[in-house]
Amino acid sequence: MVARGEIHLSGLHRLKAHLTPKNHEHVLALAKHKAIREIQELVSI
Repeated sequence: MVARGEIHLSGLHRLKAHLTPKNHEHVLALAKHKAIREIQELVSI
């Protein structure tokens, strides 16, 4: 996703504590093409 420009490294860094083998596809799909502020909102829920 990083290589394709779908998510940036800063966004991945914010998400890493919230990713599990069961939810990673869903969470990454939600974060796709989002700005860091939007990703911060995702993880604050």
